[in-house]
Amino acid sequence: MPLALLLVVLAGPPRADAGPAALEPDAGTAPRDAGVVGDGGLTPEQLERAALVASAKERQADVFQCYAAALRDAPGLQGMIRLAWTVEPDGRTSDVHVDETDLDAPALHACITSSIQAWRFPKLSGGAPVKIAYKWTLHPKARR
Repeated sequence: MPLALLLVVLAGPPRADAGPAALEPDAGTAPRDAGVVGDGGLTPEQLERAALVASAKERQADVFQCYAAALRDAPGLQGMIRLAWTVEPDGRTSDVHVDETDLDAPALHACITSSIQAWRFPKLSGGAPVKIAYKWTLHPKARR
């Protein structure tokens, strides 16, 4: 049975201490019980999950590029989009799809889906695919 991992990320106005596309993961994504291995380390499964989270966060600029392109055609476009996909044992993505959205923007959906299909994650040591869902709340930066 594939492992399930749900990541919730909000793309809002950048924090003062962060870069231009800062995202803050939902507190619910943090492990509740780290499980100690040896002298305070994480279990191999937790390390693998952390690597997937870090890898997805490194690539989320693709989502913002798609959104910036969509804003050129629809300057007031804002809302939520959640995509789901599977990370295969070799690190490739499969079954990438829009899981939920309130954005009426098919070109944006296609752009983000295509971007995620091209993402490559670290190879999985457990040998089983991992399902991921990622949610972004997108809105244009406030104009000054």
